[in-house]
Amino acid sequence: MCLPIPATGQESVNRIKQPGISDPRLLLVTGGQAVDAVALNRQDLPEESRYRVRRNSAAGTMPGGWKGNMEMERNRGKRHVIGLTGSMGAGKSAAAKILGGYIPVLDLDAVNAGLLEAGGEGSRLLGTYAWVPFRENGAVDRSEMAARMFADPVKRKQAEGILHPLLWNAMEDWIQDKPVCAVEVPLLFETGSADRFDSIWCVTCRESTAIDRLIRWRGFTEAGARERLQYQFPAEKKARASDVVLHNDGTLDALREQIEVALHQEGIYECVIH
Repeated sequence: MCLPIPATGQESVNRIKQPGISDPRLLLVTGGQAVDAVALNRQDLPEESRYRVRRNSAAGTMPGGWKGNMEMERNRGKRHVIGLTGSMGAGKSAAAKILGGYIPVLDLDAVNAGLLEAGGEGSRLLGTYAWVPFRENGAVDRSEMAARMFADPVKRKQAEGILHPLLWNAMEDWIQDKPVCAVEVPLLFETGSADRFDSIWCVTCRESTAIDRLIRWRGFTEAGARERLQYQFPAEKKARASDVVLHNDGTLDALREQIEVALHQEGIYECVIH
């Protein structure tokens, strides 16, 4: 089974049958880490965007341990679910869109939005709290509710106590018929949800890049952007706890290259490389 590469106008491809360090696009560095050789040699990228590092077995350079066992189990039909996360402004949605060209991807933010529409299960259950703001059409006012949750930990706990079980149930239903898939989860570590996934992919970028994106694309003030980022786990902490780290200070092409290499390293499919 081969990983489909989105059309690029190129006719020829090379088939690489083994993941990990047998991929000629990877270089071995100190500690047995694998670095994307393509990105490493691209001088047009910021330095941190040239590195896509994935932790290997502490015993050596070959992917091993539970990763190797995961490959064996997958061949027996075991499901593999990737948790895709990262801080605000890092570019999770961009990564999810690219990844969706290879495997199915579920956006839990979109699921959450549906729950809060008029008649949604989330709207119905949240109606028991007088503080939850509703629009005239019966839908929850999501931006106002988020502001109230952010300002009051009690309100946040109440809302999350209702919404999180609904979201996880929706995710479990969605993954049932998918042997390999990914789920975009904004607050994966903050909600203690890492154990729900077989591997964790974290999208990261410089703080200045994230703040600039939040100002330009989400309408935040600089102070508001910094405040929201401080509420989340530090990007460095998320990266250390992840199996795959995608650096997104560069171009979308650079991000795509990292995702392709990560898919190879995870051993998800027999790979197709341009």
